[in-house]
Amino acid sequence: MKYHLHMVCLTTHYNVSIPIPNKKALTVSEAIHKELILKYGAPTTILSDLGSEFTADLTRELFKKYGVKCLHSTAAHPTGAAVVERGHRTYNSIMRTLLHKYGLDWSEALPYACYCINTHAIGTTNISPYEMVFGRKPCDPNSAAVTRPNVWRFKGGPTFLSPPEFQHLKLEREAVVHEDVKLEFINKTRHNQFTLRKKHYTHRYNVTDLVNRWTANPKVGLYGKLAYKTTGPYEIVGVNPKNPDVYMLRPLGRPLADPTAHHTREICPYITREAHEQQTSQGVSQQHDSMLEVKPQDWLLLPNGKRDFLVQVMKVEGPYVTVQYYNTERPGAEMYEKLKLVWMRQNPSSTEEDIEEVYGSVLKPQHAAAGFQPYSDKIHLNYFYQRILTKHDVIRKGENHAIPKARLAIIRKSKPMTGD
Repeated sequence: MKYHLHMVCLTTHYNVSIPIPNKKALTVSEAIHKELILKYGAPTTILSDLGSEFTADLTRELFKKYGVKCLHSTAAHPTGAAVVERGHRTYNSIMRTLLHKYGLDWSEALPYACYCINTHAIGTTNISPYEMVFGRKPCDPNSAAVTRPNVWRFKGGPTFLSPPEFQHLKLEREAVVHEDVKLEFINKTRHNQFTLRKKHYTHRYNVTDLVNRWTANPKVGLYGKLAYKTTGPYEIVGVNPKNPDVYMLRPLGRPLADPTAHHTREICPYITREAHEQQTSQGVSQQHDSMLEVKPQDWLLLPNGKRDFLVQVMKVEGPYVTVQYYNTERPGAEMYEKLKLVWMRQNPSSTEEDIEEVYGSVLKPQHAAAGFQPYSDKIHLNYFYQRILTKHDVIRKGENHAIPKARLAIIRKSKPMTGD
C-alpha cells in the first residue's frame, strides 16, 4: 500500500484510517463506501481538500446518492483541515515507534495507531472518541486482565441490570459524555483564540513592496524537506480595510492577475524593487557574456532533453569550447553512473552514417590505430549549466565517473544562459 485515507469525525474526533494502493477516484470512493458509510452510516457533510480523487464525478455521485454535502478547503491551506493534519503528526509518531521497535510496515502499523488514538482520552477529560461513538469504555487486554471475574467479582455472585435499566443508564452516560467533551472543545477553542490574540505583528508592509509567500513543502526533486519554502516575488497591491494584517498580493510581472488575500504570517520580506530591477537588468546583460571561465580538462554539464551529458573541455576558443562526451556503455535507469569518455569512428564496412563507439578514460593504441577519435562537439558556453563541476560533483571510481543525484540537483540550479 502506498497511501493513507484518513477520516475524522469533527464531533467525536473518532478516526477511520484505510491504507489504499493509489489515489484514483474509484479506489477512494470504494474505501469511503465500505469502510465509512456501510460501517458507521453516511455523514451529513464531508470536508476534504481539492484533490482530484475528491472532486471527481464518481465521488460526487456517491455523495449525492447518500445525501452527503461535500465541502472543500482552499488550495495550499492545510489549516482548513487542521484536525486531520494535526492527527497526521500523532500517527507518524506512533507508527515510527512500531516501525523501528517492532519492525512493522506502515500499512500493518496503521490499524494499531488508529486504535491507540481512538481509545485515548480527549484533552483533560477521561472520555475517548471510542466511548463517544459506541457508548462504552473500550475493552483492551489491560482492562480485561484487571476485571477478571474470579479475582474482582464481589461476593454473592454477579449482578446484572435489566435491559430497560441498562438502556436508561447508557443514555444518561452518553448525555454526560457529550456535554463534557463539548465543554472541553469550547475551552480549547477559547484558549487557542486567546493565544492567537496575544500575538502582535509589528512589521508592516507598504503598497508596492515586494514579498515572498511561505508555502507548504513542495517536495521538489531530491531536496524534499530541504527545498525552498517560499514562492514569489509578489507585489503588495492593497491592505484589507478590516484587518491591517491581511495584504492583497499579485505575482510580480502579471498585472492582469487577480490579487489574493494573505495574512502577514504567510508572507516574508523580499529585496527592494530597485534591487530586483537591478538584478533583472544584470541577468539580461549577461545573456551574451557567459560567466563561466573554463580551461581544458574542466567538466561541464550539457542539457539534452530528459537527460544531461557530462563533457570534458578539450579546447577553448573565446565563448566557444570543444568538448568530449562521457557516456555509459549500457545507458539505463542509472544514466549518471559508470561514465567513461566516448571515442568514435565511422564504420569502415558501411557506406551510410554508422558510428562505432568505444569507452575508456584514455584511447588504447589499437583503437587509435583503427581510426577512433574523441566524440566531440564545438558549443557556445551559454548552452551549458553555468557551473564548472568539481571533484565533489564528479566522483571518480577507477576508470568510471559518476554524478551523485544530490549534486546533480544542485548543478541544475545554475540554468543555461540561452534565454529558453
